[in-house]
Amino acid sequence: MPDVRLNIGGRHYDVHCQAGDEAHLQRLAQQVDAKAKDAHAAIGGINETRQLVFAALMLADDSLQAAGGSKSLSSSEKATNGSAIAAGAIDRLAERIEALAMSLSRA
Repeated sequence: MPDVRLNIGGRHYDVHCQAGDEAHLQRLAQQVDAKAKDAHAAIGGINETRQLVFAALMLADDSLQAAGGSKSLSSSEKATNGSAIAAGAIDRLAERIEALAMSLSRA
């Protein structure tokens, strides 16, 4: 099983993948990294975990929009729309992402 080094949000992650999936995984990582940079630029001063959470939310929004299931929100709407409800969900997601990042860093 090949190892691939991914650079996301300024950190390197070594992950395993199926043979032949290396280039695809690199492209996915580049998309996540771009969204992480967008999140940092839009919000600024956030920690790495929250940066990745917002990147994930932006990717999910892009995915829903592409599927025709949701209208796209602007960056400012994403940051303010439903913030009370989103805060709890983001905290739970951040905890899960932190746990995943820790398990990946040990691998």
